[in-house]
Amino acid sequence: LRTGRKCFCFDDPQKLFSRKRTARNSHFTCSTIDATIPLLSSTRVVEDGALSSSTSPATDSALLAVFFEGTANSLRPTTTQVGVFFEACNHYDITEPGAVLSPHMAAFKMGYDGCGVAYGLPGTIWAVGLLTQCTAVVKRVKQLLEVRKHVSVVVFGLSRGGIAALMLAKQLADYDVDRLSVQMCVFDPVPGNLVCITRYLDVFALNAASYVMDCSACRTLRRVLALYPHGPLPDLAFHAPILPIYPSSDLCDVEEDAVLGCHQVGKSSFLWSWIGGEAKSTGEG
Repeated sequence: LRTGRKCFCFDDPQKLFSRKRTARNSHFTCSTIDATIPLLSSTRVVEDGALSSSTSPATDSALLAVFFEGTANSLRPTTTQVGVFFEACNHYDITEPGAVLSPHMAAFKMGYDGCGVAYGLPGTIWAVGLLTQCTAVVKRVKQLLEVRKHVSVVVFGLSRGGIAALMLAKQLADYDVDRLSVQMCVFDPVPGNLVCITRYLDVFALNAASYVMDCSACRTLRRVLALYPHGPLPDLAFHAPILPIYPSSDLCDVEEDAVLGCHQVGKSSFLWSWIGGEAKSTGEG
């Protein structure tokens, strides 16, 4: 794992659970489930209508939920829980450029296939397409701000989709903090770049890892939940996740937790167990 210009290798899972980050606004804990529920409650279907599209007259605020899949994953057909959450979300889908923003709705969603699915080999190798997807979201945010006083953006990204979420946060960094707020949940954000190349050869910060490593200037970023599975993948897989630098604690609430599993396996075991527990507690499922 890499933070700032230092590289950390966790060969022992216990090191990841016990490590305290030097950043003043974040830490590793084992209370992952308790920390996850408040943020993901904004992106899951429950009876309180948190994700239900509003059909009331236009209000002063709007909510935009954004979903970024991992490199080789698609939203349709569903391949991961990102797709499950996207389909379960009742917001009005404005992903397609031709979708019209209805003045009678206050809740919207956008979702994107993994860059390898949408952009082929270049997307798989170099993460081509992530910035294009983020630019489309930024365009929608601008449209919403033209008719609403405040827009709340909730982003959920897996693997390279987590990198896309961080890219989006950077593109929205300079907006008026009184009019735009961003909340983000990233699971194992993996840029696909080798640490040595990023540290020593990418002097102009052109690759995905360098682009999102420092998010400290993202003023609109209000809350981050970053989940990291404890089991590492082989070095040949180029799946080393990153630990970005976030805004200071007085601006952004950051929680970085370790979960059991290995990349998508960790996501499946954690999120599905959480969903099952919630369903039982609410008498659903």
